[in-house]
Amino acid sequence: MLRNLIMNLIKNGLIKKKLTQDSIKTFIRAFVISRLDSNNALYCGLPSYLLDKLQRVQNSAARLVSGCSRRSHITPVLEKLHWLPIRQRVTYNLCFLVFKSLNAMSPQYPLQQHKPHELSGHQHGTFLVYHQ
Repeated sequence: MLRNLIMNLIKNGLIKKKLTQDSIKTFIRAFVISRLDSNNALYCGLPSYLLDKLQRVQNSAARLVSGCSRRSHITPVLEKLHWLPIRQRVTYNLCFLVFKSLNAMSPQYPLQQHKPHELSGHQHGTFLVYHQ
């Protein structure tokens, strides 16, 4: 998957001169950012070197969209685009998925497979953990 994303970015760089800035943003969001988000749950617990590769793909996409140089700092560019870095993106999307599951905003099949068990902790109070 990573190789395909990089190849798409290279090809996009070649046709960048023929597209408007809005078209480039739409194209990158559709083909690169959506791919990064589609497997988000699998990225949880990956080693840092693999997450760094994904971060480089996102950074390249941000540079392509913004038109900034390779040497410019990427954090302000990501902030301007309202894109979270990969590690924070994974955390956010997993938390959002759990929130939707617990508040009946998602399909019921994940909750039907698991039964809640109540645990109590000394410092954290009572919370639910789902087991099969």
